Amino acid sequence: MEYRRNVIKIVCFLFILALIPVQTKASEDEYIPLFLPNKIIVNFVHILPENTPKGLAAKYFKKILEERSNGKFFVRLFSDMAKKGYNDCRAIIAIKKNIIQLACPSFSKFSKIVPQIQIFDLPFLFTSGGHLHRFENSKYGQKILNLFQSKGIIGLAYWDNGFKCMFNNKRIIKKPTDMAGLRFRIMPSEVLKAQFKAVKAQPVVLPFSKVYNAIKSGQVDGFENTWSNFYSKKFYEVQKYATLSYHGYLGYVLITNQKFLDSLSPDLKKIFLDCVQLATQYEREIASKVNQNFYLKAKQLPNLTITQLTQQDKKEWQRVMTKIYPQFYSTIGKDLIQGALKLRKLRN
Repeated sequence: MEYRRNVIKIVCFLFILALIPVQTKASEDEYIPLFLPNKIIVNFVHILPENTPKGLAAKYFKKILEERSNGKFFVRLFSDMAKKGYNDCRAIIAIKKNIIQLACPSFSKFSKIVPQIQIFDLPFLFTSGGHLHRFENSKYGQKILNLFQSKGIIGLAYWDNGFKCMFNNKRIIKKPTDMAGLRFRIMPSEVLKAQFKAVKAQPVVLPFSKVYNAIKSGQVDGFENTWSNFYSKKFYEVQKYATLSYHGYLGYVLITNQKFLDSLSPDLKKIFLDCVQLATQYEREIASKVNQNFYLKAKQLPNLTITQLTQQDKKEWQRVMTKIYPQFYSTIGKDLIQGALKLRKLRN
């Protein structure tokens, strides 16, 4: 019966991938057999390259889950799927149908079904990685993850990318007034829309897979993102200016399917969830290092001008952008926002 279920999952998964114009393959170079009797197949799909924090953590998760289960699990990785036209929204649909068993979409992809997740989009709310992780590990962070279950999804953990900077190809941005009139790509989030409107910029919602060409063609002037995404996807080819604003946080929710989780024996479920926690810890440890390494590489680029903000500059950005908080008390929850502010006072 288990073998038959695995066969059905694989056939359905290949049907989804058949919609992608370029043939897909697993991340390993060697051939991976599709039919694996007596193994629990975990299809893990994500849209970023393997050298990003998410990509590295996915490989680490595969390694430890297969080792700790003595080969009872087999994790089939599908990395950098944005190149093949796949996106996080399709991954969420596939998770709900149990066609794939793991995905790690960005927070913004859940803003319609779990609007509380938009707390992570609020500019300058989280002052450091330590502050951020305290919130994610707290009752407030768990409350948000629990909201996913009613939507047919299990929120397993928060994974980091990092804090975002501003990138554009028009001019040096040092003060909030420098943003006026620029068209900035955003992820689908009412918070991000309000953030850019607060500085008189024009927000344009676009999927990540279309951002490079949108910048190249002039559809948008810039975007906000982390150094790992900026460098690994070669946005330096189409962007001239970077501002070290670190104004917001970009993260992901590692998700799975309830039926898949319930199908595991108690022992295997414990191994699976333990490996999720170990991979989460690993991902957090490497995320800041990876972003720092990509930033150092970007500093060597001859055609990229990087602007550092003074403390006074940053205070002005904070003054302008944090005015949007009250707009989202009812959507996100005033208790969650105040909880995040309270956690600032604790040590990192």
